[in-house]
Parts: sequence; structure tokens; C-alpha cells
Amino acid sequence: MIISGSMLNKKGKIYTSMSDVHVFKAEFLMEKDPEGGERPFRTYEGFRYTGGFSDHLPVYLDIWKN
Repeated sequence: MIISGSMLNKKGKIYTSMSDVHVFKAEFLMEKDPEGGERPFRTYEGFRYTGGFSDHLPVYLDIWKN
């Protein structure tokens, strides 16, 4: 995620901070990893369709207004 440096200034009309960036890691987006832990539930593994969502998790940013 790329933002303008001026958005990190809390005195601006709108602003954000590094702590306002989040990874959306909902349970339905994840699956068990055979090597331990968990990983994103992928749409494809190689050429095999698995029916998942993506091999990356969505990210979002909270933006605040003065």
C-alpha cells in the first residue's frame, strides 16, 4: 500500500498512521498449512483448482478526518 507522505501528518484534513494498516485475516480466508500453521485458502495450487479466494490476504487502511 502506497500513500502520500502528507497523509501521515495528523494536522492535515485527512490523515493516517502506520498502525492504521491492517491485514484482513478472516477464518474463511485461511486453511491449515501441511507444514504447520495456516495459509491463505488459494484459488489454485499450481494447475489444480482448489476453490479458494486468493494466495494473498486483503489489506485495508483506516483514514481519519479532522
